[in-house]
Formats: sequence, structure tokens, C-alpha cells
Amino acid sequence: MPSMMDSYIRVSRTGERDDEESVEVYREQVAEWAASEGVKIGQRAEETDVSGGTAVSGRKLERLVRRVEEGVSSGVVTPFLDRFGRDLIEGALALKRIHEAGGKLVAFKDGFDSTSPGSKLVFNLRMAIAEDFLDRVKSNWNTATSRAVANGIHVACKAPLGYLRQDAVDPRYDARGKLIRDGRLVVDEATAPHIKRAFELRRDGSSYQAIADFLKGKLGRGIAKSSVSGILKNRAYLGEARGPNGAANPEAHDAIVDEDLFARVQATAGEYHTRDGSIASQAMLGGVVYCGGCGHKCSVSGSTDPKTGKRVASYVCKGKRASGDCSNRAVARVSLVDGFVLDLIKNDEDGSIVSGALAAEQEYLVAREAVREAEQALDEWVDDPALSSSLGRNRFQRGILKRQEALDEARQVLWAIDDRHVDEDDADAPVVWIDGKPHVYRPWGEDREKDRKHLRRFIESVTLTRADPKRRRWQPIEERVVVKWVGQAESAEAPKVAA
Repeated sequence: MPSMMDSYIRVSRTGERDDEESVEVYREQVAEWAASEGVKIGQRAEETDVSGGTAVSGRKLERLVRRVEEGVSSGVVTPFLDRFGRDLIEGALALKRIHEAGGKLVAFKDGFDSTSPGSKLVFNLRMAIAEDFLDRVKSNWNTATSRAVANGIHVACKAPLGYLRQDAVDPRYDARGKLIRDGRLVVDEATAPHIKRAFELRRDGSSYQAIADFLKGKLGRGIAKSSVSGILKNRAYLGEARGPNGAANPEAHDAIVDEDLFARVQATAGEYHTRDGSIASQAMLGGVVYCGGCGHKCSVSGSTDPKTGKRVASYVCKGKRASGDCSNRAVARVSLVDGFVLDLIKNDEDGSIVSGALAAEQEYLVAREAVREAEQALDEWVDDPALSSSLGRNRFQRGILKRQEALDEARQVLWAIDDRHVDEDDADAPVVWIDGKPHVYRPWGEDREKDRKHLRRFIESVTLTRADPKRRRWQPIEERVVVKWVGQAESAEAPKVAA
């Protein structure tokens, strides 16, 4: 009865391979070898566009090695050893696993059989050569792509949504009729406005799903939420081309969004967005409540009150979603936790709780006002038609530079401020001055979503511990909640609850 082996074929890049290095050719060669040796081929693992430097566990090869270890097959056959891999350590470990399981590795084009005398030395030499070749290829690739980025070329094969490759807009061909590749990006006037609008929607608080639905309606095809996230983080929309090892060209092509819009969108990362009408909309502190047992962020879940039959919201630690199962899983009614925290703020007679957030807000407001004043001073200077003639061209230009430098300095101060707890919705809100300090006027109770954002100006986090098993529902909520206020330490030390 013929022995059974599995075949492994790997091609790193299919796009530029000639016929002699195609998967189909390798497959035929394996079949011919198996027929001549009387070997039956079991499973066939074929991978394209996969580097030989990729770990075995990240390739289909891992499954074949496990089949040898499980005694399902007697080994692995591949045309060349460099198809098996181009990493000396990874390749040696995979071969060791095969050998210890009583199997063998055959690379028939190299005349290699791991059961032959001296095979270990041959394997290590060939793997070292293959690894060195891969290192040189990587080095050449990095150099070439860095040079391309410097020339304004987008090195990815596909243009980001909102752009077109130059060779697609204006295709040119060489003497043999082959397309001359040109990866420079050109703004796609049909889709670019929708991409810019997607950034604006995110800046204004829209969810990834809402933006995906918007793009689907405008582009006529589905867009995944993960794709939306990738779009909103892609610096190509700033006109920047990027490459390996930090290579970047900030002026490679025309931008679709400006720096300010892009920065504001990045600042929304991790924001908590409630779903109006859902059980989560009952929670004022959703997104800032954490489990004291594992540190995982608590979710807002609904349950039915057996007495009233109404749906009520609770903060719940989803233990298995954290690192391991949480043995002290915290659960508490939203009404209890939110009520306790709101009472602390309400009874803050000396203002000690909100002082940290107010100080940060005042610093931001003062810096924002300085930018506005600097912008106004520059505009007034530039727009005054009499200054240029009365002062002379040189003095007039020096005045422009002086005011531009003042504006740049004011902007740098503003941008350096940690504005995590500054609400962008307050940009046009009235500012009142109390005791010489600016405050944004925010009415409470008119808009629940704005009230949530308002609370996050004061609260860094709320830690909820599990109820004492002996006291359960009779344990006061204040014994289970620790609030960390912005700029201050925790309000109290919650007790540790035994498992």
C-alpha cells in the first residue's frame, strides 16, 4: 500500500510570476513526483501572495504539520525548500516537529529528503540561503518603495476610495503595448465629495454604521463598518503618501480633507455613542463604568423587573470578553449607580469635584479666544487697503509675518491642550465670565445626550465592584462605587469583594 503524504505549494507574489513558477506548474510537478515514487497525495495546501518569512502558524503549512503529528499523513512534500519557507528558525522548528512525529519532508526539485544522511546540514544551509535572499528582497523592496513615496507614488496596488490611479485616468503604454504603471493619485471628482462628507459626519458624532449606510446610498455598493474605520484613519486623504519604515511624502497629491477635520475625526476615537430608543439610552454613564474585578468596561444590558414587568437597564461586566473569565463580575442597576454619582455632583457645595474639569475647560477657552483674537488681528491688517501704501510694501509684509507668527503660536498652545473633556458642540455656545474666568453656559435637562457629554467633563471613570454575597441587594450602592473625577483622585476606596 503506497504511503500518503500532503503537498505544500507557496508562491509569494502571483502577479509577476512567469509560467515556470505558477501554482499550476508546481501542482503538476508534485503529481508527477508522487506517481513516480508511488506516493499518494492526501491534502493539498496551496498559498498565493504569502511570504516565506511568515510564521508557520500563520500559514496553511501548520495544518499539514499537525496532520503528521496526529499520524494522519507520513510527511510533507514540496517542490523546493524555499517554498517550505525562508526563515531558518521557523523552518527548522517545523522540520523538527515533523521528524519527532516520525514523518519526513521532501523537496524533490532540490533532491532533499529529511530521512537521508546529512539532511539536517543541507536543510540548514538551504534555509540560511533562502533567508538571506528574503532579507535582500525586503531591503530592495523597502528602498524602492521609499523612493517611490518620495516621488509622490501611492505604493498600494489599489487607490483609496475617493482617488484614482494616474494610470487609470490617463493610461499610457510602452512599445510592446504593456501598461506603464503610474501609482500617483488623482482626486476622483465623483466620489471625493462623499468621502469628505463621511469625515464631517464622523466629526459631528455619527457612528460607523451610519456613515457606512450613507456611503452605500451614494456609491451604490455596500461598505463595511471596518472599512469606514480604515477610511477615516487613512492619511492619504490629507494628500500624504506613505511607505515602509516611516517613509512619508506629505504633499504627494491633492488632499480631500484638511488637517483640522482629520484631527477632529481622530479625536472621536473611542467615544461612547448611545442608541436612542434602546435600553442603553437609559444610562447616563455608559462607557465610563468599569468592573472592579477585571477592569473590563461594563456593558449596558436590559432585564425585566418581575414586580413591574418593565424593562430596566443594568451595568454588567461581560467577564468572558475580558482577559479570561472574571470571577468577581460586577452587576448593578443603572438607576442606582447613576443616581449615586449625580447626587455627589449635586451636593458638591465647595466645587471640589468639578474643579479639575473646569480648570481644563477654562484653559481651553482662554487659548481658543487667543486664537480668535490673533486671527482677527491678521485679517484686519491684511484687509486694510491703506496700510500697504502708508507703511510701504516691506513694512506691510513684516506686519503680516509678525501677526501670522502670533497666530501660529496661539494655535500651538490650543492644540497642545488635552481637550478630551471639551465638547465640540460648545464651539458656538455662549461663554459667561464669573470671577474673571470663562465658563460655557450649558442648560441641564433639555437634551439627554448633551447631559451625558456634560457628565464626562467631570468623570474619568466609575469603578463598580461585585456585591457582597452575604448582603446582596441590601448593600448600599455607595459601598460598591468608586468615582475618579477629572484632575483628582478617587472619591472613596470601594471594598474588595471575595469570590
